[in-house]
Order: sequence, then C-alpha cells, then structure tokens
Amino acid sequence: MTSYSRPMHDVRGTLILCDYVHPMINGKWVIAGTYTYWKAEAGASHLDLPALNLYIRFQVERAGHYPCELLLVHRSMSSSEEPILRRQISLEITDPLQPCELAFQLPPFRVQCPQVEDRKAEDSIGVPLLFWLKVGGCDIASCPLNVIFPPPQGVDHAFHPRPDPGTDQR
Repeated sequence: MTSYSRPMHDVRGTLILCDYVHPMINGKWVIAGTYTYWKAEAGASHLDLPALNLYIRFQVERAGHYPCELLLVHRSMSSSEEPILRRQISLEITDPLQPCELAFQLPPFRVQCPQVEDRKAEDSIGVPLLFWLKVGGCDIASCPLNVIFPPPQGVDHAFHPRPDPGTDQR
C-alpha cells in the first residue's frame, strides 16, 4: 500500500523501446519492432542512432500531479555521472483506476565505441545503456539498449545468425 510519504512504493510500470508506437481507439496501442540492442557497422568508431520511440505504461493509486523523468544512462558508469539524456514531463492523472499510457520519442543521439586496450581482432565491444523511468521520484521501469560494435573484419554470420536491428528486414 502506498502512502503520502512513499506514494509509489510498490508501483511498477512498463517501458518498451520500439520502432513504432501509436494509440488506437478503445484503449489499444500498436507497438511494433521492439528491441534491446542495436548493432553498428563492422569497425565503426561510433553509431548515430535515429529518433527512438518508447511506450510507457504505469498506474498510480491516487489521482494527482506526477513529475516524470526519463533517463538514458550508461550502465558501466558511476551513478554520479550525468545521464546521456534526460527528459522531464509532468502528468496530471485524474483517474487512478486507469493506467497512464503514452508514447515518447527521443531525439537522435551518438554512441561512441570505447577504446579497449588489448582488444582481440575478433572481439565485439558492447556499450550497455539503460532507459530508466522515474515517476514522483521513484524508480518505475527500465529497458536496456545494448550497442554492439563488431570488429573491423566483421562476424561470420553463418556461425552468428542473429539479425541486425540496424537494418530494415520487413
């Protein structure tokens, strides 16, 4: 049970990273192309990510004003580091019996490939990012985004048939 001193104690939500999100009639949402990683070109020094779409859903126990903060953080960095991206919105929730659902689009941003000493020629480098939603100052949901930098010579896809989310396979 929540209280005024801890208004979101046991509340959790959903945060989904996707290519497309759109509200429909009767409370339905279209969410398409979900993913948790993005792969750069072989040997790339950085990756310019396009605008990313997020589906956000949570429910509160009482109506009221809720400040929300969406952060993009590097999971390997210290918690005192500034987030890569920070967006703040304020929501007025009038019916606590209905979940709060919204679509959010983030601007394009660049991810640099870290320089790793003693990197083997066949090793990929991963950058572990995390989208993190806070509502009323409490952690509600998170969603990983791992950026993979393959080695310069590429990967033999006969042995690693994982699809590349950076290419359109529709």
